[in-house]
Formats: sequence, C-alpha cells, structure tokens
Amino acid sequence: MIMVSIPLSIRLEKIGLSQIVVAIESPHQHVVDFFLARGVSVYPVNPAAIYDYRKSRKPSGSKSDEGDAELIASYLREHHKSLRVWHLPEPKLRQLKLFVDDRDKIVTEKVRLQNQHRRIMVNDITAPEARFVTISLKQLMPFVI
Repeated sequence: MIMVSIPLSIRLEKIGLSQIVVAIESPHQHVVDFFLARGVSVYPVNPAAIYDYRKSRKPSGSKSDEGDAELIASYLREHHKSLRVWHLPEPKLRQLKLFVDDRDKIVTEKVRLQNQHRRIMVNDITAPEARFVTISLKQLMPFVI
C-alpha cells in the first residue's frame, strides 16, 4: 500500500528526503526506484509479519488503508534495526528486473487472449449452423461443370 501523492513528494524534497524512511509491503520496482533515486531509505516488510503485528495490536482485526499505513509505520519504528534497507541495484540488474516484470505482463496478456480465443472457438463449434448458409441445389447448378 502506498499513500504518497505526487504533490506531497515534491513538498518532501524541500525538507530533505534523506531524513525520511519508507516501509513497503509490495515492492513495485518503479515506486522503489522513485524513492531510492531521491535518497529515501526504503525498507521492504513481509506482509505476513505485518499480519501478525496487526493481530497483536488490533485483536479485532479491523483494517483500513489509513490504519494499515499507521500500523506499518509503527512496525517500522519498532523493528527498523532488524530490517534491512533496500539499496539501489546496479543499473543493469534494475533494467533486467523491469524487463522481467514487462515480460510477466505480456505472458499474462497472452494467456488471457488465448483463453478468450478458446471461448470463441468453443462457442463456434457448439453453434455451427450460425457460420454456414443453406444453399439449394438450384443455386449450386451454375457452378457444377
């Protein structure tokens, strides 16, 4: 979950991003790159750890975006010494990661289109009369040699 708007990020640059830390459950490479390129310390956190932490803090298990953000921030405050900071990977490695992410999206789209094609073909096979027109012998005679 990411709760930073672009105007907020521009304001944050004015106060010095090197003093800011970010904890993120689902690391999207573009978002991580955005923060790392600006000197923000990024801590990846395990969603299962946050789930257990939520159970210890909120026995009711209530969830909301704002509540989750506060919970993750609290988790980071308490456990930052045991978490590892994410470092900007080498440019070629980062580029490879982006290529792999793009490939995964393309494969997912390919599978979606193949499934759509199969559904269309199954519908055509189950209703073949819709694809053919009835032609009488009288209409075919001019074409017979």
